[in-house]
Amino acid sequence: MVFGGCRPTAALRDDATKRSLMRSRCILITGGFLSPAPPANHGTKPSPYDKALSGHCPLPIMTNTDWLTLALVVITAFYAWATLKILRANESMVSAMREQQNAAMRPYILVSATLRTGTQLFYLSIKNVGKTAALSLKLSLDRNFYQNGEKRDECNIGNTTAFSNVIDSLPPEGQLLFILGTGPSLFRGSNTEDLCPLLFQVTAKYVAGSESVSETSIVDLRPYKNTVVQTNPVVEELQKLREEFKKLSTSLNNKL
Repeated sequence: MVFGGCRPTAALRDDATKRSLMRSRCILITGGFLSPAPPANHGTKPSPYDKALSGHCPLPIMTNTDWLTLALVVITAFYAWATLKILRANESMVSAMREQQNAAMRPYILVSATLRTGTQLFYLSIKNVGKTAALSLKLSLDRNFYQNGEKRDECNIGNTTAFSNVIDSLPPEGQLLFILGTGPSLFRGSNTEDLCPLLFQVTAKYVAGSESVSETSIVDLRPYKNTVVQTNPVVEELQKLREEFKKLSTSLNNKL
C-alpha cells in the first residue's frame, strides 16, 4: 500500500531491477548496440516491442574511434578494388607486349615475282624476311608451271627439290630463286595456262616458334605485260665502259 504518494523501498528496488532486465533485452535484441526506441503509436495499442524498448534504449553514440574504423574499412575496400583493376590492366599489357614481341621476332615467308634489272628475265622469289628461321618449311603450287614454256618434268617448278621435300630450316634473309621465263616466252600468244600460268598461288607451311603457320600468296604476272624493263644508270655506264675496253683491246691486238 502507498501512503502519501510514496512507494516502499522494496517496490523501488523491484522497478530498478525490471528496468535493468529490459535494458539487457534491448542490448540482446539489437546485437550489442543500443538502438533508439521506435516511435510511439499514438491512439493505438502499443506493441510488445514498444513496451520493451520505450524509454529504456537510449540513442547510439559513435565515438571517434568508431568513425575512424569505418573510414579505414572504406579506404581499404577502395584500395583493394583499385589494386585489382591495376593487376588486370598489367596482365593485359604484358599479354599485348608478348604478342608484339613474338610478331616482331617470328619468321615471315615472302613470295613474289621479281624481274632481273636490265633484262626481261622473271624469277619466282621465296624469301624469309623475318628475324628467326622458318622451320619445317613446305612449299606447294596450286598448278604446274613449266620454266620458259618447256613442258618437261625437269622444268616443272613443282617437281624441284624445294617444292618436293620439306625444308628443315630457312634462315633469316634466306632466299630461293626459280626461273619463270623471259617476257617473250611468258606473254607470247602460244603460251597457255597449262605451260606458264600468269596467275598462280604458292602456299608456305612452316613452324614459327611453337606456332604452325600456313600462308598462301598470289603471284600475278599479268601487270608486267607491255611494261618497260627497269634499268640502272650505273649499270648502263659500266656496260658502255666495258664496250669501249673491248674495242680498245681489239685495236691493240690488231696493231700487235
